[in-house]
Amino acid sequence: MPALGEYELAETAAGLRPMTPDGLPRVERVDERTLVAVGHGRNGFLLAPWTAERIAAELEMSVGAK
Repeated sequence: MPALGEYELAETAAGLRPMTPDGLPRVERVDERTLVAVGHGRNGFLLAPWTAERIAAELEMSVGAK
């Protein structure tokens, strides 16, 4: 495609999909007021229901403990 040589590169982008080393997402507390859901990689949308259930269970446990 020699004609592409006439074009100037406008921008580049990267769609990062962070994952944990073992490939398993983490849903856990950092401290009493902070809950994180990280490391879903390319399966973030697919795992959204599972993540929501884990977060809800964690919040229920913390509310029940008070």
